[in-house]
Amino acid sequence: LRSAAIVERLAWVISLLGLAMSVFAVVQRLQWNGSIYGFLPVADDASPFGPFLNHNHFAAWMEMAAPLALGLFLSRLIRLGGGSQEGAPGGATGLIAILKAALKRGPDPLARLGMSAFAGVVMLAALLMSGSRGGILSLAAAMTIYGCVLAVRGRASGIEWAVGIFALVAALIFATWAGADQIQETVRRLTMVTSLESEPSLAARLVGWRYTLRIVADYPLVGSGLG
Repeated sequence: LRSAAIVERLAWVISLLGLAMSVFAVVQRLQWNGSIYGFLPVADDASPFGPFLNHNHFAAWMEMAAPLALGLFLSRLIRLGGGSQEGAPGGATGLIAILKAALKRGPDPLARLGMSAFAGVVMLAALLMSGSRGGILSLAAAMTIYGCVLAVRGRASGIEWAVGIFALVAALIFATWAGADQIQETVRRLTMVTSLESEPSLAARLVGWRYTLRIVADYPLVGSGLG
């Protein structure tokens, strides 16, 4: 990763791979026949989504890839806006102004802008449809921290907030249209995430975290050895 061009190329590869994986996952969920790819059967106690045997693993992949696609979209917006947002109108007004500027520069800049936005929105929608509460909460926490860092540095412009809100609303609309039942089930499970009585996985994690902290206290510098 020796240049910005190589970094951007890698971001595009990950974003397009995530888009393809998300479309496949949504289609497979809507036409589920008990097998991944339509011919690889899974156990009855598995929770597959997309090419993963565990829906949480799919969500973990998407929660890292979706922000990358949205980052591509924001970087394209900044370039089309002249490389800086200082003095430019903020919020939805600034976003519309930059999109109008993109229309005047021909199809290529607009196509790249649209593809990065589309990839990010579809990945967010697939993440919501996966039903992984950990993935959803982790992404929300990461975006909250990211927003706080930008605010502290004085770099949180209205355009970035407008893009974030647009991406979330569009992802919710797409996910609800593609699978309203899955979204309703995800919302129901999110409301029960702190219930230790009905969530044995959370209780088990709390035990694991408690003992992990004890190990860290015993071996704070170099750990307890390989393995």
